[in-house]
Amino acid sequence: MMTYGKISKISTLLVSLVILISSASAQGDDVIKIYLGSKGSTGERMRNVLIASALSSLTDYVGYNLMKNDPRTLVLYRVLQITFNATLTYYLYQENGLSTALAFQLVWWTGGHDFMYYGWAEVLNVKGWEGRGSFSRIVQEGASHLYWTPIGLSRGGTSYHDAIAGNTLLGQAVGGLTLAMTVSISF
Repeated sequence: MMTYGKISKISTLLVSLVILISSASAQGDDVIKIYLGSKGSTGERMRNVLIASALSSLTDYVGYNLMKNDPRTLVLYRVLQITFNATLTYYLYQENGLSTALAFQLVWWTGGHDFMYYGWAEVLNVKGWEGRGSFSRIVQEGASHLYWTPIGLSRGGTSYHDAIAGNTLLGQAVGGLTLAMTVSISF
């Protein structure tokens, strides 16, 4: 069964890819060089991936907690989240090239943004929202909402019902961040 969460995740990736491809096609004859090249220093590309990831996770923390109690506003928030992440991806592509945009998507797809979300919960600790203890809880108890990540997909990735061990998810996120930084540096 296709859930709203799965549609949201797939849509984010598709919208990002469409924006990247459209932008590349608008570049004309130099499309391959511009599309595949990277711009900016290695430090700038890595910094931009981390800043965009922090912004994405912060907006997720604020948006989700503001709208989680009403399914109608939650759907609106998810549409805004997709648009915001697609915009960040496009910005990274324009600013630093394809490798940086892909690195941002890798951090997201491997659950890095979700762990940053729980980091924001620990730091901000807003009353009535997810707060202190959230990061420890996800690591100790695992999570079922990350079924769309590589490990979740390798296990069937079809529902919220099967929790993935927290240390496995954390390892995946760290591996994703490492891969993202490698992609950002190497290409």
